[in-house]
Amino acid sequence: MAIGTGKKIVLVVIVVLGYLIGNHANDDKRYEELKAKNHRHLVKMISRLLKLLMMRG
Repeated sequence: MAIGTGKKIVLVVIVVLGYLIGNHANDDKRYEELKAKNHRHLVKMISRLLKLLMMRG
């Protein structure tokens, strides 16, 4: 069963749009989570990440 080129293009466009819309929604959600967190907690998280990166580097 062959699928036409036009149908393939439409399918790819739908998949890409779905991915971009979903990815953008996740970014907004993460931003709201970070904005709501305590700043001390964020500083601790960043310092732990930097220590981990320096140990590996």
